[in-house]
Amino acid sequence: MSDEWEVVPLSDIVERVTTKNSYGVDKVYTVSAQMGLVDQETYFNKRVASKNLANYSVVECGDYVFNKSYSEGYPLGVVARNKGGETGLVSPLYIVMRAKSNRVLDGWLDLAFSSREYEESLQGLMKEGGRAHGALNVKLSDYFSALLPLPPLPVQRRIVDLMTHVDSHLANLRAERDALAITRKVMLTDALAGQLADAPMNDEWVETTLEQVCRVRSSKRVLQKDWQNSGVPFYRGREISSLAAQGFVAPDLHIEQSHFERLAASSGVPLRGDLLITAIGTIGNTYVIPNETPLYFKDASVLWVSPSSSIESWYLKYWFASAGFWNQVVSGNGTTVDTLTISALSKMTISIPPLPVQRRIVDLMTRVDEQIKNLSAEFQTLGESRTALLADLLSQGIEVPSTYDSLLPKVA
Repeated sequence: MSDEWEVVPLSDIVERVTTKNSYGVDKVYTVSAQMGLVDQETYFNKRVASKNLANYSVVECGDYVFNKSYSEGYPLGVVARNKGGETGLVSPLYIVMRAKSNRVLDGWLDLAFSSREYEESLQGLMKEGGRAHGALNVKLSDYFSALLPLPPLPVQRRIVDLMTHVDSHLANLRAERDALAITRKVMLTDALAGQLADAPMNDEWVETTLEQVCRVRSSKRVLQKDWQNSGVPFYRGREISSLAAQGFVAPDLHIEQSHFERLAASSGVPLRGDLLITAIGTIGNTYVIPNETPLYFKDASVLWVSPSSSIESWYLKYWFASAGFWNQVVSGNGTTVDTLTISALSKMTISIPPLPVQRRIVDLMTRVDEQIKNLSAEFQTLGESRTALLADLLSQGIEVPSTYDSLLPKVA
């Protein structure tokens, strides 16, 4: 750290808030690693707090809350700020803090809790065993001796402003992607119902069962003793789900080439254009086989659909993601089943337009999916750049020059 920057204990710049709920606040927050401080009922779709909230801690606008519990990607817990403006409550297991405004600008601590100094000092404060019941094993008094970087106020202001602009761009990208995903869902529903202007339903659309236009089956059983470390890839439901979502997967399991050839000769193997759909547990994830590269899959947990010449593979894939499919994936009591059988899938009804219309629908949805994919990639790249930029700013690897001040609003 330069002479102008300090490294200070947390207790120098925050104070612990111990106000309990003595005046009837009813809104309860939880701390999410991905979403920050969020309304508990919104996050869990139900209230999970105790009925008696008297011992819960009050969180005012601007207060910080430390959740010591481990979250994936956040081994040292999560600190989140109440940015919403509404006073709420958190579990007494959380630590509530408030910045000392004469030492830090609004927003600086949001960044400083990501610093190397904070993370390394917190790791050093962990007691033997590291964790107790999934939470960091750090005494309350020790936690407030964790270290944070503290530059002069003008430097804080430049860094906070710069990161605010980056975060705003990230938020806009996320909002654009999420809005397009909602539009996509509506478009898919309309397209498969024949409600698009350039693909309207007419007498040429046919309603039939899947078994009339596809062959639905599964594989021959491959015993666990026949699984190998190399050879022809052998996929279970989890790998099909990854292939459906990302188009690639690193297979852990294989079968010997000679075994694959025997299966091909006796009962056939999946070919280009066939679809594999997960059928046990997580059902409905669908992969269209893009080429002739050999592969095989686990029986029962994956179903194999070979379309006839009257239906496009990708039209089927989009149908498997639509309400037309999911409305038929129900049990007798109206709940979604956790197993999809060959018989049940074969007897599902599907509306099929002429092939040119199928191709227009597939082309439309593919273009929308590509837009969503590009926005997601841009969001991920910017997010990674943000992480690297913040690390450099907090370590002084990059300095925001004082000339940046000319871009900032004048402070009275």
